[in-house]
Amino acid sequence: MLKLMKLLRPFTVPIVAVFVVVFCQCMCDLYLPNLMSDIVNKDITNNDIDYIMRTGLRMLGVALISSACAVLSSYLSSHISMGLGEGIRSRLFRRVSSYSLVEFDKIGTPSLITRSTNDVTQVQNVMVMTMRMLI
Repeated sequence: MLKLMKLLRPFTVPIVAVFVVVFCQCMCDLYLPNLMSDIVNKDITNNDIDYIMRTGLRMLGVALISSACAVLSSYLSSHISMGLGEGIRSRLFRRVSSYSLVEFDKIGTPSLITRSTNDVTQVQNVMVMTMRMLI
């Protein structure tokens, strides 16, 4: 796991950005019920249609901001996981390139192909799911 953390070092800014964007999304999602309660508690009984419309538009704006944050966090988490996969595959290719023919025969070409495709993809999927659990 620590070796994976070293590969994530170039992505510290996007990782921090994911945390900030998810925090913004959570704040927007928590603010929507407050706006709705303002409409229900204050203005339905007073028949203030202007305030209801303004608050409804504000709710729409907050929902759009929340949606934009969700899309941005998904994009950033995918970007981070793809970069991690690229780093892992690069290191794996360099390591395999240094093997002798005897080591190739001992390990086997199918095993090396599986390691460079499926296993790295599984690590990428774990990274994406970990980032999306924040959402």
